[in-house]
Amino acid sequence: MKISTNITYKLYAVLFMIVSMTVVACSDDTDDISTAIASNSIPITFRTGIGAVSTRAFVPTQDTIIVKHEPVWMYVNKVDGEKHVGAWQMVSNGDGSLVVPDGSKKYYPEGNQDVDVYSIHGNFNVPSNNSNMPKEFHHNVSIDQSKELNYVRSDLLWITDSDQEASIDPVYLKYRHMLSKIEICFQPSGDITDDSIMGAKASVGNVFTNAALDTKNSEGETEGDLGIVNFRFIAVSHDATGFNDANYAEIVIPPQTIEARKLFKVALADGSEFYYKPDQSITFEPGKVYRYHMQLKKTVKITPVIVDNWVKDSVNTSYTINSLDGAPSVTDWNSKDVYIKWKYMQADPTVDDWFYDGTHWEYVRSSPSVDEWGKDSTDIKEVNTDPTVDKWQNDSNTISNVDGNPTVDDWYSRHSDIKDITGGPVVDDWKYQTNGIYDIVGKPTVDDWKNKKSGISDVTGKPTVDDWKNQNGGSYYWGAGDIDKK
Repeated sequence: MKISTNITYKLYAVLFMIVSMTVVACSDDTDDISTAIASNSIPITFRTGIGAVSTRAFVPTQDTIIVKHEPVWMYVNKVDGEKHVGAWQMVSNGDGSLVVPDGSKKYYPEGNQDVDVYSIHGNFNVPSNNSNMPKEFHHNVSIDQSKELNYVRSDLLWITDSDQEASIDPVYLKYRHMLSKIEICFQPSGDITDDSIMGAKASVGNVFTNAALDTKNSEGETEGDLGIVNFRFIAVSHDATGFNDANYAEIVIPPQTIEARKLFKVALADGSEFYYKPDQSITFEPGKVYRYHMQLKKTVKITPVIVDNWVKDSVNTSYTINSLDGAPSVTDWNSKDVYIKWKYMQADPTVDDWFYDGTHWEYVRSSPSVDEWGKDSTDIKEVNTDPTVDKWQNDSNTISNVDGNPTVDDWYSRHSDIKDITGGPVVDDWKYQTNGIYDIVGKPTVDDWKNKKSGISDVTGKPTVDDWKNQNGGSYYWGAGDIDKK
């Protein structure tokens, strides 16, 4: 049978349309164009390193090689900025090489064009597969870095590599440690024995734990609220003569400036708590390692005190952490030529607990939640971890607790000549003002007494202030009967 020319053309047209539709459908279903294999396409592979080679006897964790099984995320763009590979998860082999968990491959752009590579490791929201690189990554350091995995994941690593030429050889990525690192080792001294520090717990307090990384300009910024980071307690023996063979606890924190106040805490199993306060403020810079050698010290001070012609010994025991080197030693966590841009934050006490008047901080609430990490300004010092008011001492010239009991007779004003020697109302009922002390709860105690420049005194303990009037050198009492002048 002979087929007409018109029918033949129509068959060819239909076949062409079917093929065209198939091609278009396949193109629409392929979001990740990096998996397309063009002629002579080269697969993208990587090998990695971090920081600088350590020359120390102590072998730090994840110092120069990403720990095995740790995930990293890759982003690959064409040099014109167009996305080529979105979020692509790879995993460290622990030897500098990276593998893809599902075994899939990505290829250089068509014609094996140059690419820009971005990669990050840290603790942030896991990006969805092939998603665009965000403008910022928000990273959190773990508040429990006593566990190695938490410490490793807290280490924010970042690298950018522009104009990378296509090659069958792996692209070498030299990551940067973006945050600050603390290495610390303790030593017991005096009455603190090796047995007594068994089970000790350590922490660093009043530090920021969050950071943001701007992916456009590779600039970091400290953010969030203050927190406490727990870390492993590691110590040399009581009789050790140095730290040459010591191991160190490792802590990662965002770069920040910390005031001269309580920084490290060690709590022993018997309840003893030791604190370290640097002599001056310190700035933890990005990509730096701060090493501390610390001594746990217990000091007992006995002072004779005369009370009502009786002498008794006042025993004051202090628990401190002393830096054996003064300031910490500082070394580079990355290569010396690495510069990291970072916006710092000042680690001040939380606003809820402290008020800043422009010159100093003042403690403004009696909650014991921060008494362990209170700011040692020139005004208020915490001398006991109990939440009672009488355990707080004001180092200015206002109010001082002289006994330890929360009664009024233990408190006196250094500004006025009024002193309660009978006891009674609690400290919370007293308010200090320029001309004296007033009861602020309405009880018939100090409310009835006002200290003025000329002075008022009740010599019987019975009449109220309303019954007494002080005028120019004389005190007058009026009540039932005639006025008596004294």
